[in-house]
Amino acid sequence: MNELRRSLLDDSDAPAGLSPEAAFLASRNAGAAGLLLHHSDVYRALFERYQREGPSPEIEEIALDAAGNLATVMQSLRRREDLLTAMEHSPDVAAPPMVIIDQLLFSLVLLTDPDAGEDSKACMTPEALEELLTIEPVQEWLKTMDAKLVFNVDPMFDDIEQP
Repeated sequence: MNELRRSLLDDSDAPAGLSPEAAFLASRNAGAAGLLLHHSDVYRALFERYQREGPSPEIEEIALDAAGNLATVMQSLRRREDLLTAMEHSPDVAAPPMVIIDQLLFSLVLLTDPDAGEDSKACMTPEALEELLTIEPVQEWLKTMDAKLVFNVDPMFDDIEQP
C-alpha cells in the first residue's frame, strides 16, 4: 500500500476530542474532498492526453493508481454504511458526493484499458465532470470541508501535463 493510501486510512488528522465515529468521518471526508479536487485535475489531464495520443502504459498506470486512491477512501466509507446514512439524513452535516466520486473512479478505470476503443466513449468528459463539481450540494460539501490538498500527493502525479 502506498503512503498516500496509508494516510487516507489514518484518523490521527481528525480534530481532537471527537468520538471514534466522528473522527473516522472527519478524516475520510477530508480525504475524499482532497482526492476529488486533485484527481479531477489528474483526470482532466489524462482524458485530454488519451484523446490526443490514445492509450499508453503511462496513462494506464496513472489512471489505475488514481482509481485505487479513490477506491481506498470510498470503500472505507462504504464499510460504515450506518455512519453514511446518518450523515446523509443530518441537516447539519454535509455528506460526501459518493455518486460523483464513483463517476470519477469509473472513468479513470476506463482509461486503463488499452483495448477500450468504443468503450472509452463512456468516459466522463472534462466538461461533464466540471458540471458535476459545480452542483450546489457538492460546492457546499467542499466549502464545509475547506477542501484543499491536505496530504502529500504521490510524486507519480507530478509529471502529468496539466491543461
